[in-house]
Amino acid sequence: MITFKNIRAAIHAASVATTGIASLLAGLPALAQQPGAGAVDLRNVLIVQEFVGTGDISQCNESAYGQIVSAATNWSPPIKIDTDGRLGGCQYRIGIIDPDRTLRGSGFGLTMLFIADGDPAQCGGQGPHPVPISDSLDSVEMTLPIVMDMDDRVGGCVQRWSVTGSRVSFDLTFYGDGDIGQCGNVGTQSAPPDISIKLDTDSRPGGCLQTLRLR
Repeated sequence: MITFKNIRAAIHAASVATTGIASLLAGLPALAQQPGAGAVDLRNVLIVQEFVGTGDISQCNESAYGQIVSAATNWSPPIKIDTDGRLGGCQYRIGIIDPDRTLRGSGFGLTMLFIADGDPAQCGGQGPHPVPISDSLDSVEMTLPIVMDMDDRVGGCVQRWSVTGSRVSFDLTFYGDGDIGQCGNVGTQSAPPDISIKLDTDSRPGGCLQTLRLR
């Protein structure tokens, strides 16, 4: 039987075992775990992401890969997108687990808009993707998949994240590990207001990484 306690233990074990992630996340802005007066208690909330390759998986698996479960108030293990002329791209989905229904009680909602700003064939699953909020990992629902398949064609793909409600924020850190001209709007951003990042990876060195949390 999957319990919340087991999930938390698995998250801790994965974070200890993953080389380099702990030190990378340590450099990001810290977040207190104890909610203050009037704050939404997010300690039992989880973020579930799915990040897989649709062809040559070396474009997608140099960091976290597969199903990625993280405590919502911690920075998630970063995913790396490094697509180019190799076969296929990187498929991504996201969902939230809210066992105590604290998020839904606060009026929180999260939407990812995925659009192209060049050749649209590089960006599969374009349109708005409201992020489902589920009660448990066993019954988790996730967004319809997007496929990031950027290469040397014109332009790239844009993720635009928006939040409804005013009591919970969504943070995203976006950065490059090579030619950062492939990664538009690097840095840490918070929603509200909206967050927008551009992925334009190609044959240039390196790729783009992103990690996220709620607070």
